Amino acid sequence: MSRQILAIDIRNDAVAAVLINTGLKTSTIQRCAYVTANGNPATGASFEELLRTMWDRMAVENPTCVVSLPADKLFFRTASLPFSDDKKIRQILPFELEPVLPVTVDHLVIDFQKKKAGEEKTDVIAVAVEQETLQNYISTFNASAIHPQLVVPGSFPLVLALLEHEQQLPEQALLIDLDHQRADLYLLFGGHITMVRSMPSGIDNQSRAEAFALRVRQTL
Repeated sequence: MSRQILAIDIRNDAVAAVLINTGLKTSTIQRCAYVTANGNPATGASFEELLRTMWDRMAVENPTCVVSLPADKLFFRTASLPFSDDKKIRQILPFELEPVLPVTVDHLVIDFQKKKAGEEKTDVIAVAVEQETLQNYISTFNASAIHPQLVVPGSFPLVLALLEHEQQLPEQALLIDLDHQRADLYLLFGGHITMVRSMPSGIDNQSRAEAFALRVRQTL
């Protein structure tokens, strides 16, 4: 039995989407769309308008919907915990993260992915989003009759796809996902995500590109 999956990638000045039809043996891309605010989210179309235009172009009914949020709307942190049980990690992680986050954990939605599980400790990379920010996105989607069943960080699906690709990445790799205003950095080591950062890009001329490269090196 086949089903349709609509993947929506939200950027600060654009919305991209791809519709996939999945069956028992194959998956095919049916259509895609890219709607932009022309590089200026301050004066261009609003997110609601971009989303509505994208939805009209995709012309789909009741798909399984997956959404990725802009990485600069999220907080990424790493932690090492003395156990590997997922339930325990979810209970303890907010307390581990609170000292290194700029907002109280009571106002956050937190999830994690294990980087490495050993006998003595488990390394995780955690991602947090403010409840109000997430709810605003969800409300906007619901107003357009879109009901996301999974929400992930921007560029995250791309990183996972590369890690699972048949042509293995080097032991150490840096993925830089660029758009007009922002860049998402994913540092990969040993088949795992070990660091995530989001920073301004602005590489429309040589001097800005050199400044961006310097920020990347400083971050590493």
